[in-house]
Amino acid sequence: MPKTRTTLKKSAGKGAGSRLSASAGAMDFWMLFSVMILVVMGVTMVFSASAPYALSRFDDSYFFFRNQLKFALIGFVVMIVTSRIDYHIYKGKVALWGIIVSVILLVMVRVPGIGVEENGSWRWIGLGPLQFQPSEIAKIALIVFFADRLSARRIKPTLNLLDLLPYAGIMILFAGLFMIEPHLSCTVISMLVCLVLLLCAGARLAYFVVGLAGMTGIGVAAVSFFPYMKDRVDFFINPYLDASGKGYQIIQSMLAIGSGGLLGRGLGKSMQKFLYLPEPQNDFIFSVLAEELGFVGVVGVLSVFMIFFFRGMKVAMQAGELYGSLLAAGITSLIAIQTFLNMMVVTKLIPSTGVSLPFFSAGGTSLVILMAAVGILLNISRQAGAEKI
Repeated sequence: MPKTRTTLKKSAGKGAGSRLSASAGAMDFWMLFSVMILVVMGVTMVFSASAPYALSRFDDSYFFFRNQLKFALIGFVVMIVTSRIDYHIYKGKVALWGIIVSVILLVMVRVPGIGVEENGSWRWIGLGPLQFQPSEIAKIALIVFFADRLSARRIKPTLNLLDLLPYAGIMILFAGLFMIEPHLSCTVISMLVCLVLLLCAGARLAYFVVGLAGMTGIGVAAVSFFPYMKDRVDFFINPYLDASGKGYQIIQSMLAIGSGGLLGRGLGKSMQKFLYLPEPQNDFIFSVLAEELGFVGVVGVLSVFMIFFFRGMKVAMQAGELYGSLLAAGITSLIAIQTFLNMMVVTKLIPSTGVSLPFFSAGGTSLVILMAAVGILLNISRQAGAEKI
């Protein structure tokens, strides 16, 4: 990011005092506006998609809606708080402890009595009434740690192979911890974001390609090792091999998307959510959105996401230092990669990986953590004085 590094040279002597005073500037309005639109639309779609399933399972049509609305309000408060905290506070020991705590929590998901098993995966920690996914915390911890360590390097235009080895070790460690859950989607998303950060920090494109090739090889090996992953690939190729079983969800997803047409059936009028599409409020909520709002609605949602991605990368390019630039790029790329992977899954472009749609899929941990991360982005924009459109 040449522009960022030029700005860094100009601001190298300003010190902490100027950084704190800069944090009182105006945050990026378009980023805030786009996130609020996405969250409101997400809560609305959770209610629309989940009502029949919630009624049949919990005898309460509002079950998932209440939870999502509660966490959206909590997330909004957390976002405002993190937008007011100088993002430099996450450097150094905080970044290191984030990695250490994440490793501990990821190990704890496999501890009997603490870890919670669901559908054959151990992705949750349950402490009384509190349940959360450590992997959501780990994704942000990795971004903060990589941004901190990569920006702490002495002046060096590129990262050579020896420079990359410690980061490769961290990536392998976390990939292993994610896969013992097993959590393939989180592994893929986190490793892609780490590769993006290394590329932005000066790693050669050839190393990036080698990293992608290595991830592909690990993915192939994982498919061979984990039977459920092999099944997903088989039924991705031909879901009609078991149309009423393992291929059922993707078939129902395609029916929902196809029946949406240009303008959709209308908000709340999906047919597939009536116990045809399993748990439509989660990973396949985009299918219900496409059925109810049609092609026009899908384009509208994608447009709002694109505004957010554009503003996030603009903040990254205008940040006054490499740390802020990498932090903004990491958070933005995390949300972008997760968004497009989810849409590719539900439209049958890639095998199902259990990836949620940011700001839309039901899930309190993901929503609150993502909004906290957006708050960090907003703080970077305040200190960078990001230009408004």
